[in-house]
Amino acid sequence: MPTWPLGDAVLFYTDGVVEGRRDKEMYGEERLRRLLGASRAMGAAGIAEAIVNEAVAFPSGLPRDDIAVVVLKIPGGAPSPSTPRGRPDALSGRAGPCASLWIMRGTPVRHARAAAARWVAAEAAPAANFAGAFLTGSAAWADPGAVLPPTSDVDVAVVVTDPVAPPKLGKIPFEGVLVEVAYLSWNQIASARDVLASCHLAGAFRSDDPATLIADPTGRLARLRAAVSAGFAERRWVRLRCEDAERRITGGLASLDPGAPFHDQVTAWLFPAGITTHVLLAAGLRNPTVRLRYPAVRDLLQAYGRTDVYEELLGLLGCAHLTRERIGAHLVSMTSAFDAAAAVARTPFPFSSDITEAARPVAVDGSRDLLVRGLHREAVFWIAATYARCLKILAADAPGETGHVAGFADLAADLGAGSPDALRRRARELTAYLPRLRAVAAEIIAANPAIR
Repeated sequence: MPTWPLGDAVLFYTDGVVEGRRDKEMYGEERLRRLLGASRAMGAAGIAEAIVNEAVAFPSGLPRDDIAVVVLKIPGGAPSPSTPRGRPDALSGRAGPCASLWIMRGTPVRHARAAAARWVAAEAAPAANFAGAFLTGSAAWADPGAVLPPTSDVDVAVVVTDPVAPPKLGKIPFEGVLVEVAYLSWNQIASARDVLASCHLAGAFRSDDPATLIADPTGRLARLRAAVSAGFAERRWVRLRCEDAERRITGGLASLDPGAPFHDQVTAWLFPAGITTHVLLAAGLRNPTVRLRYPAVRDLLQAYGRTDVYEELLGLLGCAHLTRERIGAHLVSMTSAFDAAAAVARTPFPFSSDITEAARPVAVDGSRDLLVRGLHREAVFWIAATYARCLKILAADAPGETGHVAGFADLAADLGAGSPDALRRRARELTAYLPRLRAVAAEIIAANPAIR
């Protein structure tokens, strides 16, 4: 049996690492050897991160092949500077001697949409109350020729004839795609005016792309789309959507209850803080995405020369000052809580399908992907939201498992929200910021040439 010197590392990688091309030049094994030589003093996670970062940065454009790296660090020798012995790796979530990172190609958007349509035809359309289905979220906004990352799902709204829609069905793996299904009653989309004024519903009907309507047996969805797409960029409706998002902020803060469990208090502040991004995304005619709201508003504010406002939004969330290493440590803690909650979850919650093994690529791998890409502060919102949800599940279904509470408390403290009093103070700061948020939204609306 072969033996390895203490402190040595073993690397496994896919050909996507070495076959990336910049014009006619391939990355190649020699570059990888040089990088390994320069990285050998690092821990397993540091080596894996260095390889993936360089493999992603080298090609012209996005990588065209899957990139996967597994590093085994033989225990022993001097403690590495990047991973103290006996502590978890900040990016892998596993014990220090082992780390793995991967970037996959994903699925073309048109193929993901087609898979979602087949799910609707097989599982939703046969029901007696079925009235239609359409795409929402990123899959509705994306270019059909683009690639849907494996860290994203395909959002589908199934319309039913019931006066009150059933609970959200959640994330369903289907033909290699994660389909997230929610139900809507006709009452919720009763008129084009209702949809045009909704910051979350209008985007699904903003264009006349027929592929966004999955099923429309009565033609009613097509008529709704025609009316909404005609008015989507009108100034009055853009303003109403911004006001709708702002109402969600004030309404969410009103639910902050100092007598509630601490994780619920954090949630009651966290989501309104995150909706500040939706006010501006609505003003910019951009997708009010959920998990990637901060990268999206970052791009918007850069386009309008208002990066100062972006730093203010991160400040409201409490993460403007946090380092990649610190956020990576919080991701490790959240991942541990996620795995524990997914294993015991029984009580139904509206978010239950987000804390399952099937949803792990979105909640955990998606957050890790942002860290690898240097968007660590942008990952904080969903790390914190997922962590709070995990604690809610554990409190309901494994009340004796309290080992994850301290890690969440550390995260909340880093965000300046470590106590009920601190949360109330952060809520007041958010409320005081709304006039400025409103003014920036008006500035974007005035400068946006697409708004008429």
